[in-house]
Amino acid sequence: MDAVDFAITAGLLVAYFAWMNYWTYQGFAQDKARSLNGEWRIPEHVLLWWAAYGGAPAAFYARKRLRHKTRKEPFSSDLRKIAVWQAIWVPCLLAFIFWVNPVGLVRQSNLFAMGLETFAASPSEVEQVERPVPVMVLRRSE
Repeated sequence: MDAVDFAITAGLLVAYFAWMNYWTYQGFAQDKARSLNGEWRIPEHVLLWWAAYGGAPAAFYARKRLRHKTRKEPFSSDLRKIAVWQAIWVPCLLAFIFWVNPVGLVRQSNLFAMGLETFAASPSEVEQVERPVPVMVLRRSE
């Protein structure tokens, strides 16, 4: 993944999580307003799905800020389970996207390749070093 792909992927992930958190907060706010007015409510499973799809931080913030669904069980315990689940899988997903190539090999950083060239006594020694096939390769211009 080159710098452009990295920037695009990171930007899309940030936009996705910002969008999901926005809609999750809006959903909690709408549900609170509807509960105060005695109107039809947003089902709890919809609020939990929004939280599960990336809006858990907004769900916790909305609960505290709006004082909405703070004592409701099993909603509160389900929301905590979603947060724990996300705390496990989001870092794993990010590591897979940004540090593992499609073949499953760990990426070799440019710093590693530059380090080999820096500590070698001559350019010929660099070529003799056996390296695993990196995703990003530094090539000398000849």
